[in-house]
Amino acid sequence: MSATKPTRKNPPPQSNPLQLITRTDVMELLSISRSTLHRLVQRGVLNPVSITSDCPRYRVVEVEQLILSGGGGATEKVAS
Repeated sequence: MSATKPTRKNPPPQSNPLQLITRTDVMELLSISRSTLHRLVQRGVLNPVSITSDCPRYRVVEVEQLILSGGGGATEKVAS
């Protein structure tokens, strides 16, 4: 009997420095909400690349660095 591995909805991103992913992909990879993603952008932790005004993309390498660093404060509360 061979055990099958569960498949992920989205495979992990490859470390292509030019690869861009959507905000939805970032939110899924980091398990964060859209408002948390917005706070990370405001803090300069992630820097969106503007493809069009309503369609930002994010560099895979930045997201991977954030994951490897332990989230970069993604779960920290922001002072009001």
